[in-house]
Amino acid sequence: MTRAFAIGLGITTVRIAAAVLDPIMTPMGYSAATTFVVSLWVGWGLTLLGTEWFLVRTARAPHALPAARFSETS
Repeated sequence: MTRAFAIGLGITTVRIAAAVLDPIMTPMGYSAATTFVVSLWVGWGLTLLGTEWFLVRTARAPHALPAARFSETS
């Protein structure tokens, strides 16, 4: 669910990436279509990386198996 939510919010990161990359890439001669595609990759890539980082940092430790109730000698 967290990953799906991140994909939905990723468009916000795409817009921010486009706002940063457009003034940089346009004077270098890149077309608007190229800037758009790069913005998509950067925006959603950063969002997914951030989500995976969050999931790894907040993961619960696996539950330990309960101890045996009876010893081998009983």
